[in-house]
Amino acid sequence: MTALAETRGELEKRFESLVEDAYQAYLKSAEPSQKDFNNPPITSANALLRLVRDQNENFQNFRNRERKLIDVVGSLLKPIEVIGGIVAGGAEDVFPPSQHIFSAVMYLVGAAGDVSDMYDAILNLFVRLQDFTILAALFETLLIATEEVNRGRVKAYFRKVFGRESKVPEALAKLDSLTKGEEGLVMAETLASIKRTLSLQHRLAEELESLHDAFYGKQILRKLQSRDDIKTIPSAVRSLINTPSTADTRIRNIYLFLDGVDEAEKPEVEELLSLLADLPERYQTTRVQIALIGRNVLTETVSIYLDEDGSSRQLRTIQLTPEILAEDVRLYIIDEVRRSRVLRRTLPRFKEEVVEKMTKQVDGLFILARIMISDLNRKSHPRMILQSLAEFPREINGTLYKMMEQLSATLSEDHAADLNEALIWVACAEQTLTLEQMETILELRFGDPAFNLEETLHNMSTNVKAKTGGPAIGFDLVEARIHVLKTCLHILVEPKMFRRNPRNGPMWQYVTWYWQEHLVSVDKSRVSRKDKEYIGRCLYKLLTRQPSILDWTQEEESLKLFTDPNMDCLQRWMSDTEVLSGLDEESRDWAIHAASKPGGLVERIGRIYAQAWLDPSFGQYIPTMTCFQIVHSVAYIQDGHTWDDSDFEWSSIPPRVRMRRALGWSNMPETAHSLRRVGSTYLNLGLHDEALKLFTRALPLDGNMVETCGRIAYCYMKNRQYDRALVYHLTCEVLENRLISSRKFTARREIDFSRWRLYTNRLQIAKCLVKLNRVIDSIPYFQMAIKDAYEPEKFEPEEAYLDVLAGNNRHELIMELLDKMDSLSGSQVGESRLIDFLVAQASGTSDSEWIIPKTACIRGRTETMISRYQIAIDVTERKQDTGAQLNLRLSLASLKFFSRDYIGALAVLDEISSIGGHPRGSVLVRTLYALSMRSRAQVYKQMIIASGVQSAAAGPLLGKLEELQGGQTKKAQSLLSAIIIESIAILNDEEPQNDSHALENLSRALVAIGDIDDAIALFQSTRRFADWEDRVRKRWENAAG
Repeated sequence: MTALAETRGELEKRFESLVEDAYQAYLKSAEPSQKDFNNPPITSANALLRLVRDQNENFQNFRNRERKLIDVVGSLLKPIEVIGGIVAGGAEDVFPPSQHIFSAVMYLVGAAGDVSDMYDAILNLFVRLQDFTILAALFETLLIATEEVNRGRVKAYFRKVFGRESKVPEALAKLDSLTKGEEGLVMAETLASIKRTLSLQHRLAEELESLHDAFYGKQILRKLQSRDDIKTIPSAVRSLINTPSTADTRIRNIYLFLDGVDEAEKPEVEELLSLLADLPERYQTTRVQIALIGRNVLTETVSIYLDEDGSSRQLRTIQLTPEILAEDVRLYIIDEVRRSRVLRRTLPRFKEEVVEKMTKQVDGLFILARIMISDLNRKSHPRMILQSLAEFPREINGTLYKMMEQLSATLSEDHAADLNEALIWVACAEQTLTLEQMETILELRFGDPAFNLEETLHNMSTNVKAKTGGPAIGFDLVEARIHVLKTCLHILVEPKMFRRNPRNGPMWQYVTWYWQEHLVSVDKSRVSRKDKEYIGRCLYKLLTRQPSILDWTQEEESLKLFTDPNMDCLQRWMSDTEVLSGLDEESRDWAIHAASKPGGLVERIGRIYAQAWLDPSFGQYIPTMTCFQIVHSVAYIQDGHTWDDSDFEWSSIPPRVRMRRALGWSNMPETAHSLRRVGSTYLNLGLHDEALKLFTRALPLDGNMVETCGRIAYCYMKNRQYDRALVYHLTCEVLENRLISSRKFTARREIDFSRWRLYTNRLQIAKCLVKLNRVIDSIPYFQMAIKDAYEPEKFEPEEAYLDVLAGNNRHELIMELLDKMDSLSGSQVGESRLIDFLVAQASGTSDSEWIIPKTACIRGRTETMISRYQIAIDVTERKQDTGAQLNLRLSLASLKFFSRDYIGALAVLDEISSIGGHPRGSVLVRTLYALSMRSRAQVYKQMIIASGVQSAAAGPLLGKLEELQGGQTKKAQSLLSAIIIESIAILNDEEPQNDSHALENLSRALVAIGDIDDAIALFQSTRRFADWEDRVRKRWENAAG
């Protein structure tokens, strides 16, 4: 309590000082009857209240309502915890002083919103007390750093003062107008710890003006979540200029320097200039001044957009000529020569000679001086330095040409070929390529991989010698794009032609994703007839040959095979006579006919997937949802729709309508196999009743109980009919064991399916038994499922078994499972399967974070599990998986907490704090960081209980616990405000496809701040009406019929 008393005393002194200064300014505008404002001196809030009462004795009718008004004043001023969260830490932000006070008072009065009678009392109070009471309320706002702030009583205070049972409601506008007359005084007098009077207000305004830019920078950094927020030019202008200028009501200047504008493409420069030209001449309170920095080649373009009348009133140009920069460049050269390692021991006269020669040579260009300094530092003799300076060109293009010539002279033909191939792919690739992908490209190009590619490129780019000649470095961009396209098509169509099959290699996914983009980027008019014929043959195979189709289409994650621009480009290529000249007559006729009708080029793709979906003789397993989505997409396109339409309308098409449309387009006969496949598709769509009907129809058609009963059982389980599901699963297990014993399955594919069915049935049997409260009976089936797991690396049966055992307190069996996994080899040498399990579970949201630590403590195996967790943490650090790392550290902290090692638990939680919550990271990382705060509070609580609440050791712990419970409300509000503002800005832009994301972010933000009413209203405003859904459904039913 001593510290609190000292703080209170310090604030009282500050209060007295502020009142004294305010009094001098107040005398200038006060009425004669109010001249005794500060006599006797005001030294506390209580003294202020007494003076309020005394000063208002002369007001008309005051005595009749004295008690009521004084009670309200006391309620408003004394419970100081309300405004504590607003002003505490306020000096850290760059705001004018009045912002703190007005935010505090508006927050206080605004809290009475939607309450019926209270505003009348507040209104009457402030009207009665007039100017003096405004000053009193504002001064009291500053005195809010007492013990009440830390007690978390804000909500209780609101209920007491502004609750529905109180007598006070709507005077926010009146209060605002009332305070207008004292705005100048507020601006000058209310920044804590700074003594200012109104006579110094102009000087304070000047200081605040210098702070505005700093706040603008902080505001931008807080608002932007990543570089993607300003990736496009419109979004950059909106985020950097429009939003800050319109959202902030303070009078200020913003200065923006845009460097390197001349490096952008011409269309991008023109788009930026057109947006800048459309900006208002001045925002309501903000003036924005923009400086464009670049070479003088932009002068004419900038003048066209920003200085149409040629008056130069809006556009001022500063030309930095070599003459202007010469002295600065000379000083830079002198400093670099002085610090040069090579010239350190040379005579001063030689250094002066180097400076003079270099100054003349660079002609006022910093970049030339820097290049020459770098070259100078690689020389070993004075004569070589002077010779190099004499040979350097006096302009930038010549210098860069000389550098490339020197680089070329140091490379062999083989190295130059590697470098040129790498440069081609770096320039043309649709995404950043890894070093592994670059090595694969060189291997595909030259037949074998390059030795030490990274080291070779590094050495060749730094080992520059002055020598002429050598192989050429560079490429023609048009030829490079054709080369990249041909390589992608070659990989897809003829993978076996390479020495090492590229399928499933590092470049396979890239070429399956981006071959269409590379086709679009090629200028068909610049392609030779021979290359056109080759490209035509490859495109025909990709669109018609089954192996090629299945290779590239299954790599498409979204199963959206094309975009509209890609399809338009493909149709142009397949309609070109030179492209089709390399095909035989039948293939050429097909291409011409297919390119002339909607969806014709993708029809064979749809037919192949229809067979994979429904034909029992297809011979290759492809997931049912993959088949269904591709078949439906092709049918959708052939109905005259576009690929982009599918992004917006699929969600509005009922699944049953989509299914009927896909089945009708497939035109396949109904068989037991097709019924099972369609039923499995319905299962993936969540329609279990529809699936059950189809499985029931399929069973009598071929009597295949092995493949059908398991699916029927799964439907019953989803419908919570566990007893019926158990009967079917047990039947399937018996039949599967008999077939395995009789060695009926001989093909590898049949054996794999049998393994999967047996494992799935045993796991489902165990789950059914648990649902039927037969936990003891389920244990053997869990153990058999773990032993015969179809995909052991996913740990599906282990996780389910662990949850059941934990829910029934079978800690001995949990430890038995962990020991069994610890005895088995893991995926890495020297690691056990238990380590793999801990890492895998940490990457998700499993409950093992507390199950395993609790069991280890109960069974006395704490040290063993601590060592295993530490090994698992090392694995996640090597993988750079922050989420898994935090999850494992939380589990380790729980383990030490359960074993009463509170100091050790805090040490682990401190490690989590050092890693940070990563506000821009994944949701999982931020969630785990928040959970670590909860765990820390639990540790503090147990330490306080263990030491005794009244003990000396409990005091600091209580302080830490209170600090932790206080939270970071202000920071959270700032982040949420940025999200809300950005979401609204996205809704106002001209990109409607982003609206759904903006609405989702906006609704989440409203829920997070507790604005449930607005969140509900937003959800309701974006909800589709039933009649609209009915119209869509009828339209698609008619199309499917």
